[in-house]
Parts: sequence; structure tokens; C-alpha cells
Amino acid sequence: MGLRRSSRSLLRLAAIFAATSFSACKPSAPSEPQPAARPTVSPRVQRASAYRPPLEESVRRIAEAYARQRAEDDAAAPGAPADPRRLDVGGIASVDIVAVRFDSKWVVAAVERDRVTLGLAGAERIHQLREDEQRALNAVEMARVIGALLYFPYPVWDGALWSETGLTTGIIGRTTGATPMLTPKPQGGRDLTFSFFIPEGSSGAGDHLAHIRVTDSRMLIDMAPNPERR
Repeated sequence: MGLRRSSRSLLRLAAIFAATSFSACKPSAPSEPQPAARPTVSPRVQRASAYRPPLEESVRRIAEAYARQRAEDDAAAPGAPADPRRLDVGGIASVDIVAVRFDSKWVVAAVERDRVTLGLAGAERIHQLREDEQRALNAVEMARVIGALLYFPYPVWDGALWSETGLTTGIIGRTTGATPMLTPKPQGGRDLTFSFFIPEGSSGAGDHLAHIRVTDSRMLIDMAPNPERR
């Protein structure tokens, strides 16, 4: 009797041992694949690299862009470019600001690696790039940029000095003008006003007040266009 109980106990222990060994040897179920961690994106705005090509290259590209514009306007082809000069405005290293004379008309453009933007549209481009870099133009800087791109070679008053274009002498002794101001509008946007001067002997000679609308969508609109000024 005691032997029979002992045998049963041994059999029970053997069964438990076998079940435990099988469980230990059984391969575990594969785990769910974990999604790969996404790379961290830096929120900082990266500025484009500096762009200062040979002056001749900027002049050639401006001449091509100006010729296309004239063709689109059904105007005569422009004369050969002359008297090119770089203008130090805007503070954007990736934009080359160049003034070129075609016959009696000056054209100023913002030249980038992938585009050429003429006149007020070029000033608008600089305005947008500065905002993208979180370095918005203040009223004085905007007056200098628009003055260069839209009114060159006429000098612009920045609140303390007239800009020196190297082409006009009619501002000698003049020490006043309308200080650049950006005025918010109830309907949205802002109005920029500043003075520029056309010397005697030029069409539209005298003091002028520039009036540029700066929209909330970052456009620049000339609110006081006058063909005599150009």
C-alpha cells in the first residue's frame, strides 16, 4: 500500500516536471514591432547661403528679365545695359541688389540663384524673406529698400539723412523730409509713407511723398503711382 502511494507521488512529480520543462522550452510569441522614432526637426529658420555672383552675371540676368517684361507689355526692346552698380540694402546675403540703366531708365532688381525680381516686386521679395527669417523690416529699413528698388536714382529721406545714390546732387543742403512711418489700418495692413526727392532738370522734379500699402498677406502696393516719377 505504502509502495503504491509512493509510486503515484513519483509519477505526479514526474508529470509536473515534464510540463514545467516543456513550458520553459516553448518559444514565446513574437512581440509587436515598435514604430521607429521620428527624427527631431529643428524649428529654427535656416537662412540661404550668400549669393554674390560677378556683377556681369547679375547685369545679364536683369537685362533678360527686363526684356521679357517689355515683351509682355508689347513695348520696344530695351537698350543695352549700362552703369551697373550694387546697392547695399535689404540685409539679405542670398540676394544681390543691382541697379542698371537702360537708355534713360534705371531698373533695379533683386537677383537670387533661381530668380530675378524687378522693381517693387523685388522690394516685396526682400520684405517676405526678412519676415521668413523673423527679422521684419522696420519703417526706415523698408523705406530704404523700396526707395532703392522703386525710386532709384532719387534719394530717400530716412529721418536723419538723404540716401546717397552717387547720381544726384540736388539734395545738397536739404535736411528735412517726411520721416518713414508704418501706420496700422483699421481694415488691415499698414501704410508706409516716406519722402523722396527728384532733382531739378528731371521730369516730376520736387519733393514727393511715397505711399505704399503693406498688406497682411505680405504684398507691397504703390498707392500713389505717377508715371512722371519714372
